Amino acid sequence: MTPDKPRPVKRQIYNLAYKVRSEERGNRNPAQQMLRLASKNGYVHFWEAKDDSTELTHIFMAHPGALMLLRAYPYVIIIDSTYKTNLYKMPMVEVVGLTPVGKTFMIGYGFVTKETTESYTWVLEKVRQMLGGVTPNAIVTDREQGLLEAVSLVFPDSRHLLCVWHIDMAVEKYALELHKSDWIAKKITSKWWHMVRTAATVDEHERRWANFCKKWGGMVGYMTRTWMIHVQKFAACYTNDVMHFGNIATSRVESAHSVLKNWLNSATLNLDSIWTHVDAHIAQQHVEIRKLLEDSRSSSMSVEQPRLFSLLQGKVSHMAI
Repeated sequence: MTPDKPRPVKRQIYNLAYKVRSEERGNRNPAQQMLRLASKNGYVHFWEAKDDSTELTHIFMAHPGALMLLRAYPYVIIIDSTYKTNLYKMPMVEVVGLTPVGKTFMIGYGFVTKETTESYTWVLEKVRQMLGGVTPNAIVTDREQGLLEAVSLVFPDSRHLLCVWHIDMAVEKYALELHKSDWIAKKITSKWWHMVRTAATVDEHERRWANFCKKWGGMVGYMTRTWMIHVQKFAACYTNDVMHFGNIATSRVESAHSVLKNWLNSATLNLDSIWTHVDAHIAQQHVEIRKLLEDSRSSSMSVEQPRLFSLLQGKVSHMAI
């Protein structure tokens, strides 16, 4: 009887994977290998290095399938940043689109050395090139100063919306620091501030804001200098006229891509390792999207007014109907 072979331990598996990657990489550094993998697999990719140097300062790439999806569904673009995702401490910028079946897809991703207007402008210019002259209806970001300026420079005709989830989180955090009460902080955010932010008309918004100021005077300075100067980018009375399909927060992207983001949050990753995992993530996204699109084309759904919607069956996604 042959004795059972000992199972490989985690360290042995890691060492073997490292050996395979090193053999594939050859004399190339991780950044060069990342670009080689992108080129070999048909990615649209861009890069920039320091003058008279091989040190990369900007990288951006997009899966060939993502380019097709972007051209078909260019209406809403969501931009999210993930920090310290690799050994080089280069922030990762993720650009995401939305399909009519409700699934997000990664338009492209990149790495920059600094979170500046110049860096974000470089990334967004690559996205604009990929769009081929089409202007998105809306671009959703957080209140990163570099992003605020870059969006206005590269996409001046698109409506720039600020993520309401990040706003609410910041308001609640400030309220907690001010009042030292979790209950009060949540009440301010979920009731009083929510009423201001979701008012349907400008008049109602202004009335509710005046009431907020009377009730929570200690919050007014922070709210005015931090958020109300951007009110047209998040208040419903201003954003309801934008065709954003309900996408007013980046949290949806963060939730949908949470597994990938958790993995990327490791600060010990080489760029070529990141490419391999992101590529697998994108491939799985595309499989799911194709299935949902085909289901919408080939199957009928029960609707309350079949005569009204019958001509849309097979032409418009179930989610849209």
